[in-house]
Amino acid sequence: MKKLFLFVAALVAGQPALATTYKWVDEHGNTQYGDTIPPQYVKRGSEELNKKGVVIKKIEGAMSEEQIKAKAEADAKKKTEERQALEQKRRDRALLSTYTSEKEIDLIRDRNLQPFDQQIKEMEGELQRAKGADAKHFQDEIAKKKREREAVRLRYEADKQRYRELTGKTP
Repeated sequence: MKKLFLFVAALVAGQPALATTYKWVDEHGNTQYGDTIPPQYVKRGSEELNKKGVVIKKIEGAMSEEQIKAKAEADAKKKTEERQALEQKRRDRALLSTYTSEKEIDLIRDRNLQPFDQQIKEMEGELQRAKGADAKHFQDEIAKKKREREAVRLRYEADKQRYRELTGKTP
């Protein structure tokens, strides 16, 4: 029995100390070290150090309401930016797979503008024959179609500009 006790005592004495050291900052801004963190400093954050004094774990302190709100806003902004970046990548792939040249973009733009031009021409003919309230109605419809036509034209111009950026071609 005595030999067993001595063997266990020698074995325990030969083991390196497994104690953990913590590092924290007190209310005066002084860095403190110890094997336990005093309760009043637990929420401030600390670092766990190994036997050689190297940080092995960083324990974040509790955040204030302002910090929580700022973090939530930053996270939301980051998610929005990531979604926008993914959407832009998707649009870029679609643009490159849809068109083979700027001329093709122009041809498709012109083809898509023709119905607007035809509708505007027909409405202008109706406007010539209309009187009173009908004339006002046709004027409003013509203005609306012209705005729609311009929006389509601008969309194709933006596509052409982006195509140039993606392919490295200049006009």
